[in-house]
Amino acid sequence: MKTIVIVSLLLNVVLILFVLSRVYKNGYLGRLFVLLNGNYLNLPTDTLMTQRGWQETIKYQKYLNQNRQFKACFFGDSLLYELGSMGNDTFNFAINGTTTISLLEQMKLLETGNFQCQTAIVGIGTNDAYYRTMPEQFRQNLQQIIDIIKNKMTPDRVIFIPAFYSNPQVMSNPWEARSIAKIDELNQIVRDIAQSEKGIFADTTIQPLFENKILKATLTDDGIHLNLEGKKIYRKALLNLINPSEKGESVSPENHPN
Repeated sequence: MKTIVIVSLLLNVVLILFVLSRVYKNGYLGRLFVLLNGNYLNLPTDTLMTQRGWQETIKYQKYLNQNRQFKACFFGDSLLYELGSMGNDTFNFAINGTTTISLLEQMKLLETGNFQCQTAIVGIGTNDAYYRTMPEQFRQNLQQIIDIIKNKMTPDRVIFIPAFYSNPQVMSNPWEARSIAKIDELNQIVRDIAQSEKGIFADTTIQPLFENKILKATLTDDGIHLNLEGKKIYRKALLNLINPSEKGESVSPENHPN
């Protein structure tokens, strides 16, 4: 009987250690801590930088683009990543799960790659809302990201894509934390930085994806990511931004500083 109890305890310890390791690797532990802290302590929850696959991806991006010049570069999360290649003379640096925390580390690794981007498109914030990134940290991270882009990649234009709204079920889920209020808060920071940096805040460009700050149900299968029809709309909108004269895209005066 004593042996059975000891074996049972050991198995439980092994199981608990395994669960904790998976929780940590997927960033859920940090999210739990944030949810449990009423004062929203500034706890890092984006663990992409610790993953070997992420590190190898950045090395490969740097290797592919050493000393190159691009018409457009894309930096962001899965919403940009899932669009794939955006055509010749462009490169999509987006990575699944990216927040301003991991994007800043990505930029620090890429800045020595000596490549230039005529237009830089930055789509970030949706995962920051998920991780409940503190507003001031979000602002500081995004400002440093833009500083690296402008100083090292010397773009003629920097275009800011707002964080995406989700569907009502996702935005009301406390574990998702992508509420309209949180998205609005982060997007106001993006708008402020776009204005101070004389960039383009492309909110009207992606508006066809949404209705009253809700991601249209016909354009998503999971309430967060775009389905095929959604990707077609998003891709066309971005191509219009890259080639305004060819595609007939117009940017409203309030979003295109003089």
